[in-house]
Amino acid sequence: MDIEIFFTAIFLSVAASISGIYMVLSQKSMYGDALSHSLLPGIVLVFLITGERSFFGSLIGALFTGVLVSVLIRRLEGIKGIYSDAAIGGVFVVFFALGILLISGPAEGVDLDQDCVLFGEIAFVPIDRWTIGDYDVGARGVWISLFLVLLALTFHLVMGRVMKFVSFNSEFARSRGVNPEIWNMIYHIFISIFIVLSFELVGVILILSFLVTPIAASWLVSGNMKRLIFLSLTLAAASTSTGLVAADALDVSISGTIAFMQGVTFFVFLSYYSLAKKRSIRRLH
Repeated sequence: MDIEIFFTAIFLSVAASISGIYMVLSQKSMYGDALSHSLLPGIVLVFLITGERSFFGSLIGALFTGVLVSVLIRRLEGIKGIYSDAAIGGVFVVFFALGILLISGPAEGVDLDQDCVLFGEIAFVPIDRWTIGDYDVGARGVWISLFLVLLALTFHLVMGRVMKFVSFNSEFARSRGVNPEIWNMIYHIFISIFIVLSFELVGVILILSFLVTPIAASWLVSGNMKRLIFLSLTLAAASTSTGLVAADALDVSISGTIAFMQGVTFFVFLSYYSLAKKRSIRRLH
């Protein structure tokens, strides 16, 4: 197993576990799915306008699309009779389909395809080097994922207290003088930055797994925020490490194996939670 692949995967899983907590707490985990898939047309449109695909161009396009998607979802949720899941699903399908159409049509020459977006390939991390002059400072993916850890920690330490109120109870937050719409928009911009910096390293499917699965599993058995964060980070690192070892031993997709191991972890915790709940009910009777 390549050490640079290992560190990239671990750093990304830890960063995503910190970043995705507020989506799970607000019971809107599918926001991550919608944003992940909806960033694609923004990236492609910037390529069509500029004629080249650059890091900052992709970031600007993704941020524009991320903000637009967030605004549309919030607007649709405000319409009577349209529930959150319907708003998310409708916007997600339209934007992702638009991205696929642009890739297969006018932007056919862009170095970005459906397989890259959906699955990614973390095995290519050691190939993409970061050089300063003639000095090789390591794989770019390792540095990007480490930066995302620092970014996620900074966001949590600076804005975590307010985001916790907004995620748990937006009406209570509003009564305390906090505008949930503004804070949710800030959070969606942050998640958009996180996704666009990481999805080419591992793909949308694994990023979504990182953002939701360890947190959802931890939420089943955690009684407070500190325990939730600690357990989420532990499960993320453990399931990622196990997936890397299994993928290396079986010679199969690294991203797919890690996502599968995180799914297994979730169902193990769900089974434990269900059994514990049944025992509690029996004791009451």
